[in-house]
Formats: sequence, structure tokens, C-alpha cells
Amino acid sequence: MNKLVRIVASKYNDSRRLALENRLKQHQVTVNENAIFPNVEWLSYHIPKTAGTSLRFALEKGMGLNKVQYAYKETFASELNKGNCVWCPPSAKLLHGHFKYHPNQDVIYPNARKMIWLREPSERAWSLFNHWLNVKNSVQFEIIRDEFLCDKRFAADKHLLFNHLIQETRFEKQFGCNSFYTNGLSHDNYDFIGRTEHYAEDINKLAERLKMQLPNLTLNRAAGVSSLCNKNRELFKVLFKNEYSTYNELLKLK
Repeated sequence: MNKLVRIVASKYNDSRRLALENRLKQHQVTVNENAIFPNVEWLSYHIPKTAGTSLRFALEKGMGLNKVQYAYKETFASELNKGNCVWCPPSAKLLHGHFKYHPNQDVIYPNARKMIWLREPSERAWSLFNHWLNVKNSVQFEIIRDEFLCDKRFAADKHLLFNHLIQETRFEKQFGCNSFYTNGLSHDNYDFIGRTEHYAEDINKLAERLKMQLPNLTLNRAAGVSSLCNKNRELFKVLFKNEYSTYNELLKLK
């Protein structure tokens, strides 16, 4: 990542943290369980490690920060997962975050179209694994540190460690989460599906779909991450057949 992109990413993340803090205060507003929000025009399901930082930056710059409402762990994504109502300010046009589809969302946000971004499953899992190791602030990293990095074999070889972790059932949800986020919603129910591998091309397509200009800039790209070895890629395909099934089904819209 060049110096200019690093500066933009740093400033963007600082401003986004402040925005999230303000949104958390707004979330204290009591919401009637039967409330609906016809102002929300898009539900954006963000599968982890699918160009999230770049997409958030583009949406905020294109739509305006006050028109993007977030639903991550710190802003009640779990409520959306349960089908509960999450308050959105009247200015919000897009609800974006780590939440899965629930049929109640069709009632709560009756005018909202749906979008999702995908990434080749083994590459997404490899990126997530490296994110855990680099950031060192997740429950998954604590498990890896306490149970695996004390073994010299795993400490010296990330590919060997990844090979082991993808066979552990306790990491199955994180490595194979396409089916979790889509929750049975078929490809023809999405109004837009983007691919991380074709981000530059697909963000322009999204801009056309939204009828607005979106900045085409790739942020938060991890530096120094080695490529996934073919042995692990093939093993992942065997272990996570359902993940590929969901992925290929969604790509029918492309």
C-alpha cells in the first residue's frame, strides 16, 4: 500500500470511529418492535474480509456519512440477526454491516433492496486467518496464541497452522460463513452482488446501480501476506463444500 493510501485509510478509520460513537448514542432511542423504516433503500450484508474498508469508504463518500447506518457487533448486528428492529435515523438510506438476512427485515425495511460482496472462499478464509494473526485482538487469536503458537511447528509455518485450523469445528463458522450471512436467501433476491477479486470493476457497476459517483480506491490491503498454498486450497474445497455451493449459487446473478 503506498503512502497516500495509508494516510487516507488512517484518516478514514479515525473519522469512522467517531461516527460509530455518535451512532451508539443514537441507538439508545427506544424502538417500537412494530416500527418500520421505509427510508432505508439498501441492506448491505458485509461478509468479513470482502473489501469492507474500501466499500465503506466509497459508500460514505458517495452517499454521505449521515446516509449510511452501521450494524456491526458494537452497533447491534445481533438484533438484526434475530429479526429484531434496529432504529435508523430518517436520513439513513443504507444499512451496512456484519448481519445476516432475516425474513423480518423485509417487513421492517419494506423498500430496501439487497446487496452483498463475495470473495473466493479459501482466499477469504486465508485473509481472515492472517487478520487474526496480525491484529491480535480477537477471541480466535487468543485461542491460536494459547493453544497453537506455543508449538514450534505451528509458530514457524503459517500454512501448517491454517491447515490444522480449517479442520477444527470451532472455527467452522468463521471460515465458512457465506451460508450464515445469506441465510437461505437465493441469488435472485439480491439487487447487486460484487466480487472482491474484481472490486475496481464492480464498484463502478455499483455506482451505476446507485446512480452516483463512488471513489474507486482500495484500502486496508494487508502487506506481506503470502499466497495460500495449493495444498490448503484443495483441502479447504473438500472441507467446505457448502461454502462453495452458496458462493457459486450467488454468482449466478453475475
